Amino acid sequence: LGTQTGLLLSPRTITELFIPQYRRLFSFYRQRGVLIEFHSCGHIMPLLDTFIDLGINILNPIQASANNLETMRRVTLGRMALHGGISSSLLVSGPLEAIADEVKNRIHQLGSTGGYFCAPDQEMPWPPEHERAFERALALFGRYPLIG
Repeated sequence: LGTQTGLLLSPRTITELFIPQYRRLFSFYRQRGVLIEFHSCGHIMPLLDTFIDLGINILNPIQASANNLETMRRVTLGRMALHGGISSSLLVSGPLEAIADEVKNRIHQLGSTGGYFCAPDQEMPWPPEHERAFERALALFGRYPLIG
């Protein structure tokens, strides 16, 4: 529903056309005990309260380049888990030390109290050594209690 700088459609269009259908579908699944993971790329901050109201359990992917992650965590804390946040651009280009730093910082920023799945903000093929650096950093910094 988002682009890099704003919503893809007007809030009115989203509210009138999409939200009633999301509400209907999500209600059906929630009544059956299914967790709702909602995927929307881009800048989706204006919709966070709507997503929470819809009963979305996990929001994916959290695009660091398009959202204010501090605000996103503050708004969703205890109400919706976040998934993503690791810059895909950084995973493509590196360097390895910056990947490890990003993983550590995001885990502390978004997951210090739980409710965070540390993952790339987009899926694409990464250089193998960059993927290994991500996995090593996740294994090192992604265990509670958080270190560093």
